[in-house]
Amino acid sequence: MTPTFRPRRAFVLLAPLALLAVLVLSFACGGSGANTNADAQTPGAATYNVTMTDTGNTPNDYTVAAGSTLTLNFTNKGAAAHMVRVAGEDNQYNTSDDVVSNPDLIIAGGTGTLTWKAPSKAGAYNFKCDYHPALTGTITVK
Repeated sequence: MTPTFRPRRAFVLLAPLALLAVLVLSFACGGSGANTNADAQTPGAATYNVTMTDTGNTPNDYTVAAGSTLTLNFTNKGAAAHMVRVAGEDNQYNTSDDVVSNPDLIIAGGTGTLTWKAPSKAGAYNFKCDYHPALTGTITVK
């Protein structure tokens, strides 16, 4: 007796492998912290996926072209609530040109975003968490 090919049985065996391949490829192409540079309409715009913890952000240094937009998508995997405040063009905190994450309090397990229009002047611009001032980083404008 020769074995016969049964399409239904082959599908049942191959479907989980195909799903696994799709999942592996999706994580490989868009992992956390990647500069996805998603805004093709604005040359030099940058988007980063950022993991927040109780010891900092990963990544915590970002680069964007002068005059373009930086978008940070946060996921708080720490136990404490955090936020991000970017010093404005004056590179001083708590002035009228600061930009703060939305929501301004990202709770443990929560998500948030920050969209920042880079100044036309190249340089290093600082950011921090108001609740944990030791959690800092730099945005480099080129």
